[in-house]
Amino acid sequence: MSVEPTSSPESAKGSSFWTSLPGLLTAISGLLTALVAVGAFLYQVAGSDKDDSPAAAADTSTSANQVATSPKPAPSPSAPAGGADDVLWHDTLLFSNYGIDFDEQPPVIKPEYGGMDTYDAGGKISSAGGSMIAKWAGSADPSAADCADLVTREGKGVSANSPAYFKGARFCMRTGDSGYIVLIKFVSVTGGEAKIDATVWAPR
Repeated sequence: MSVEPTSSPESAKGSSFWTSLPGLLTAISGLLTALVAVGAFLYQVAGSDKDDSPAAAADTSTSANQVATSPKPAPSPSAPAGGADDVLWHDTLLFSNYGIDFDEQPPVIKPEYGGMDTYDAGGKISSAGGSMIAKWAGSADPSAADCADLVTREGKGVSANSPAYFKGARFCMRTGDSGYIVLIKFVSVTGGEAKIDATVWAPR
């Protein structure tokens, strides 16, 4: 007589655990809990590495410096350059009744009246062509800004009382066409011939 094999109590118990619905749900729940815990751990590790990195510290320092440092104001476009930086021309010239056109660079001596800015009117410096002239009385030579201010305040044009010139006399002028600022300094006056040292600045 044959005997049918029977399963042991342990195998029957194990089989019923994995095939029953409560056992299956418990296993899935445990697996999900483990996955969530591992994900949270990895997120915390990655986040702490990013915050503590030198690049993040540098960005924070840069932002703090940008807030603390106030921007430098841009220079005013109307402020004069000053000094010798904006000198357009400087040299000596003969001063005669032919006249000089300082609107040309370099200046041009013109025998005709038209186009000249200044000329010798018999021992006097006279303006022409819309230029304005004023005598500088300071102890030191004026700057471009000094000359521009003086001509604006005291400049005189054609038909005004032309001032007499002499060795060492200095005059500021604004040309009629281009508005250049000119310093005219008489360096020698001999007989009927005079020589000037002239500096031409950009308009202002």
